[in-house]
Amino acid sequence: MFSEATKVEIKAYIWNEGAEPVELKWDGKDEFDPIQRELCEMLDDYEYGKIVAVRGAYSPVELHYRAFTDPYRGRQIVSGVDPADLKISYDSQRRYCSMKVFSPRDLYALKPEPNDVLWQDEDAVRRHIDEIDSSDLDFEEMRKAGRFEYRPLAHSPNWGWQLGTVWFDGKPVMVVNSGGDDSENRERWVTDAEAFGAMVIFLRSFVKDHGVTGFVDADMIIPSMTEFYGSTIHDYYDVAVQRPIPEEPPKRRK
Repeated sequence: MFSEATKVEIKAYIWNEGAEPVELKWDGKDEFDPIQRELCEMLDDYEYGKIVAVRGAYSPVELHYRAFTDPYRGRQIVSGVDPADLKISYDSQRRYCSMKVFSPRDLYALKPEPNDVLWQDEDAVRRHIDEIDSSDLDFEEMRKAGRFEYRPLAHSPNWGWQLGTVWFDGKPVMVVNSGGDDSENRERWVTDAEAFGAMVIFLRSFVKDHGVTGFVDADMIIPSMTEFYGSTIHDYYDVAVQRPIPEEPPKRRK
């Protein structure tokens, strides 16, 4: 709202508890956005900040800032239109940051929600395991094996956010969450790489189209793995004696 005003003077101040505000030196134009960015950068080292905009004879317009460091989320900056509003924002963010945060191990130990909806495990595969083409995966047959399990922990009906854990052969493999547009808002945290690889190979065995990409069974015969434009491994490696075939020396010109 400040940047659209004409003949407006904008100043920014920073300070710590018990100290006098210091004006932030700014050589650029009197535009709100760049000054606010500069102020927020300075709040990495200061606790308080303020931006004051004055336009002619109008009363000054102020925005107040306060910063603190959360041990898990890093530097937090809140703002308000006056000191009272700033305190409300600050107290609210402090309460938010004071709530318990979790490690994957903590989440694995939580009792999951009832999982009586078949599509939940399908969503977990489609959203979080890009190593396979799940569009042709036979989920019904996969479930009969009883090896893959998605355990839902929490969900938001309004925002479509879902949090859960993925297990394979009774062992925790990763934590996953997603919300809104699945193509953008999805994350996974794999805690057991070996189990994850085995899980992917297992899931691939239920894909109807067995095109070979990424993870494969170690005993699968794959011609394209050792062939390239009419050449094969046999042109360069003697399999019988297990050593490279010596290259022919270049012919000399006569």
